[in-house]
Amino acid sequence: MAGVAAVYSVLIYLAAWAAWTDRRWGDWLLVALLVVPLPLEVIELIHSKSTSDLVVLGLTLLGLTLVTRRALRR
Repeated sequence: MAGVAAVYSVLIYLAAWAAWTDRRWGDWLLVALLVVPLPLEVIELIHSKSTSDLVVLGLTLLGLTLVTRRALRR
């Protein structure tokens, strides 16, 4: 599990750096990395029905919307 988390964090860092330096592929990598946890976040929200899970899902959807808009604008 730690290995998966390490790989995911390196990919997030790479995507954020690429988006920051205006590389188009960085935006699309961020979109992909934001889509990956969505099913798990929805399942967690259904099972626990907590405010914190709702906030996390909302922030993920907000980030996904913003990054997708930026990627499509280019």
